Amino acid sequence: MAARVNAAGQGDYFQVHIDTQFVDPEEVKAFLQAAFYRRFGLNPEPPFVELHPGGGAVGVRLDRYDALSHLVDHLRSSRRQAEGDA
Repeated sequence: MAARVNAAGQGDYFQVHIDTQFVDPEEVKAFLQAAFYRRFGLNPEPPFVELHPGGGAVGVRLDRYDALSHLVDHLRSSRRQAEGDA
């Protein structure tokens, strides 16, 4: 699970990103209700907004940042191949 606090002036909220292959979204909601809402006496309306459950976003975790340029090159190459196949 990864959490991100919004700081773009679009409202007060935080985003939670989960991998549904490893965790049930309802368990995450139960945790958030206990850890944040009840603990701090918050009662947001609506309590959860699911914008893109199962959407096309992808997260990548690098153990070595020096490998980032290799990842970028590979992604660009894959994109060019996909565009050529279309």
